Amino acid sequence: MAVDFAIGTSDFAKIINDKNTYIDKSLWIKDLFEDASNVILFPRPRRFGKTLNMTMLRCFLDIRETEKNKNLFKNLKVFQYPEIMKHQGKYPVIFISLKEAKKNNYQSAIEVIGLLIQTLFASHQNLREYIESNHVIYLDLFDRLSRAKASEEELAQSLKLLSQMLEKKYGQKVWVLIDEYDTPIHAAWEFDFYESMKIFMQGFLGSGLKDNTAIYKSVLTGIMRVSKEGMFSDLNNITVYSMLSNFYGQYFGFTEKEVDWVCNEAGLSDQREKVRDWYNGYKFGDLAIYNPWSIINFAKNKIFEPYWVHTGSSQVIEDLIAKASDDFKFDFEALIQGKTITKPINEKISFPEIHDRIEEAIWSFLLFSGYLKIVSIDRESTDNCCEIALPNIEITRVYQNYFLGWLKKYNSRQGEKMLDALVSGDVVNFEKSFSKYMQETMSYFDFDKTEDHPEKFYHALVLGMLVYLRSTHQVLSNREAGNGRYDVLIIPKDILKPGIILEFKVADTEKLMAKEAKLALAQINSQNYQAELEARGIKKILKLAIVFFGKKVLIKF
Repeated sequence: MAVDFAIGTSDFAKIINDKNTYIDKSLWIKDLFEDASNVILFPRPRRFGKTLNMTMLRCFLDIRETEKNKNLFKNLKVFQYPEIMKHQGKYPVIFISLKEAKKNNYQSAIEVIGLLIQTLFASHQNLREYIESNHVIYLDLFDRLSRAKASEEELAQSLKLLSQMLEKKYGQKVWVLIDEYDTPIHAAWEFDFYESMKIFMQGFLGSGLKDNTAIYKSVLTGIMRVSKEGMFSDLNNITVYSMLSNFYGQYFGFTEKEVDWVCNEAGLSDQREKVRDWYNGYKFGDLAIYNPWSIINFAKNKIFEPYWVHTGSSQVIEDLIAKASDDFKFDFEALIQGKTITKPINEKISFPEIHDRIEEAIWSFLLFSGYLKIVSIDRESTDNCCEIALPNIEITRVYQNYFLGWLKKYNSRQGEKMLDALVSGDVVNFEKSFSKYMQETMSYFDFDKTEDHPEKFYHALVLGMLVYLRSTHQVLSNREAGNGRYDVLIIPKDILKPGIILEFKVADTEKLMAKEAKLALAQINSQNYQAELEARGIKKILKLAIVFFGKKVLIKF
């Protein structure tokens, strides 16, 4: 039969009732009940099934919807475990998603959180009569929270109040489910009201989850683990299962077997290897995982293209990359070339630490946001070093587009003309366009004048620009050829077109630029860098020396 995923729907009950295709993750419920932890956090990239899992868990637990939801699980794996099924429909549930609390100022964010709390309390209006009869002292506060009239301090106490009243009414401890818990703190950092939001979230989560005897278990999801933010500083009972953990990996994203099933049902078994190249590559612990959003969209459209990369913003990451050092840009290009690099990964990265530890922050944010994969982990290293790489073709496109963004800052058409001049051998116009680009877009703060090897910065810059050529040329960097190691080789796929050798130099003064250009050309010839081009049957070879001094550039051939 054909697969019929409800794309864009994270409502578990609707998917089951509408008989849409569902990849069974119900054993997550069993594992949660068997987990001794009181507060559990699952950081995962966006669109990896976090919200769908949370709505499934709510449907299973909710004491108010026992009759309504009783048949949702009868065909799922968890139904085979009677000791777990006896818990179905037995618990009061507090479910809240903070994904809407992404605002550009503190007041707007608090107003949205107030409205979310209002909706949450409104969903428990049957509780009001019980409070009026048995705990009237809390009635005014309950009503203010229900009408979005509560103060910030009262909002911060809302989880605690609601959980305690629900336990008293039902005589059963409460499950608290918080989806996208970290959205407010990410927005606060991006829009510069971090400290205020951190204080609020510390009160909101701290008062609700710390030493609250009314709670059976709390489950939180988000993108990043930010336990050092102060939000969890008072919680001594939280367990974090990140992408590095060997537990719970199979419940977020699709496993190999699940993708095999989808491809078979969708009549795409013959595309299986290409599916792996495009959408596989993630590792949660030791388990290979596929991006589920991309898989279900591919199953529907049957076209290989980036799906996941268009589903959200990554402004924090983009800002970090913009401030990164020359070495980062060099590593960045190595990843695009399909290489692996080894970097320290910090699971507990803190926003206040970002500026002091920017490189570590970038790699950690990229990994946990889904833009990198783990190849291996050195668990014995003190700084948790990981060998990392790009996960798949889809994510490689993101990196390529980021480099193209540098050109777009300048002018996309001008950037195309600049590179067209290069590959056609029009060195005069290439130099004019490139010089203009350098003057108009590059800041003296983009590179460190005291850097021992400043050519790294320029090397990475040019490599980024050359991404534009990948459909017509192969771009190689720092490889052995002839008697040495060239800087960049541009190999046309059409061997009748010119191959290009680039050698970079950085001059100490503007007057020395011409001298450095001569040295660069002499190096190309003496080291026989053209050997690889000649071996490929390319007859036309353009040898270019590119010399930089600050924002000035000189090109000789």
